[in-house]
Amino acid sequence: MRKIIFSIALVVGILAFVACDKYVPGGTATQNVAGEWWVQFEAESSTGTWSDIYGIGHVVIDTYNTADNSPSEMWINDNGKTWNFKVKIPADPLHYKFGVTTDLKAPVFTAKDSVTNAITNYPIKVVVFNGQVFPGEGHSKSGVKTDSIQFYVTFEDDPGTIYRIAGVKRTGFPEDEY
Repeated sequence: MRKIIFSIALVVGILAFVACDKYVPGGTATQNVAGEWWVQFEAESSTGTWSDIYGIGHVVIDTYNTADNSPSEMWINDNGKTWNFKVKIPADPLHYKFGVTTDLKAPVFTAKDSVTNAITNYPIKVVVFNGQVFPGEGHSKSGVKTDSIQFYVTFEDDPGTIYRIAGVKRTGFPEDEY
């Protein structure tokens, strides 16, 4: 009888110990720069002043990993809300950066900096540059602390115009929706 009670106690003890392990799912290679973002699509209306010249307001864009989960590339997709673009761009998730790096005052791009829009019926060249995510430095519509994002983009069919896309990570709370 003692052996049976000891065996049962041992099995219960092992099960209790194993059952306490919490499974922590792994993330993606670009999780530091990935997410849904409430952003504004702005152009420089005068030196140093950015404004929503098209009256688009706040829209949701997505940044996410590639199919091969490479840490050196990611997708940006505006879901047809601004210029209708979806591009695969360079990423540096360790430093929370993406796109190419250049001087904003006098940007210089090479042919390798531009990528072709993945939207099938709109194959223009797009350059995404100086992109960065700022962890915990944004505030949602209701004041909740969240990540913020900012990057610049140019489009082949609007040469010479630089657009700034900036905003905060979507929290999922109804009061933070625009």
